[in-house]
Amino acid sequence: MRYINKQRFVKASQTIIEQNGGTDPGGGSVIVGQGQFIQLNNKSGMTLVKGHVVVIDKVNELSVTVTAFDYSEDVMGVVYDTSLPDEPVIIQISGIAEIKIDNSEVDLGDNIYTSNTAAIGYSTLSSWPGAFAKALTTKPYGVTGTIYAILCGGMPEVY
Repeated sequence: MRYINKQRFVKASQTIIEQNGGTDPGGGSVIVGQGQFIQLNNKSGMTLVKGHVVVIDKVNELSVTVTAFDYSEDVMGVVYDTSLPDEPVIIQISGIAEIKIDNSEVDLGDNIYTSNTAAIGYSTLSSWPGAFAKALTTKPYGVTGTIYAILCGGMPEVY
C-alpha cells in the first residue's frame, strides 16, 4: 500500500489550484472551459459555434468536420469558439463543456452521442459505443438547447 505524505498532498493541491486560475475546484463551483484544447482546421463547410460536436475529417489532415450519423465513434470534441469554414477551430477535448443537444430529453448522467442532425448531440441513458460525454445538467424534451457535460475524451473504447 502506498501512502502520500502531507508535503506531497499540499503540492498536488497547489498544482490543482494553480491550474484552475487560483480557484479551489473542491468548493462545488462549476469550472466550465477548463480542460484540454486543440486547434485543428474547420473543413465542415459551415460556421461552427460553441457547443457544436465535431468529428475527425478522414479526408483532410489535421482537420475536423461534422456528422449527421447517430453514435459516431469519430468524435474529436466540442467547439469552444466560433470558426468559419476553412479556418482554424479551437476544440475542447476534456473537462466540462457546453454541448448543443437536439430535442431529446436530457437527464443527469445521460450519455451524449452524435445525432442525425449535423454538429448536434443526442442524449440517452443507454450505453452504446460512441458516447463522448456525460450530462451534468438537464434539458426537457422537445426543445433544442445547450447542456453542460463532462467530456470523456472521445474514443472511449480506447481508454
